[in-house]
Amino acid sequence: MCSDEISEIASEALLLHLEAFYQGIAVGLSLHPRAPGRKQTPAHNLFQRLRDHAHDVLRFADDPAHVPFTNN
Repeated sequence: MCSDEISEIASEALLLHLEAFYQGIAVGLSLHPRAPGRKQTPAHNLFQRLRDHAHDVLRFADDPAHVPFTNN
């Protein structure tokens, strides 16, 4: 493990960031509501996917020592 890697995220910090994540998704979906019809905007699709797959998106936060953060 590199010296700049962390083994866990403090629960207070994790809660703060999770609340901001979900609040950001709620704001994003309110700014990009579902369009009538089948085709949705890319922004709406992104916010919906982040909401529906939040556990996968934030998996690195559960155990940073075993699931390192990447931009992939």
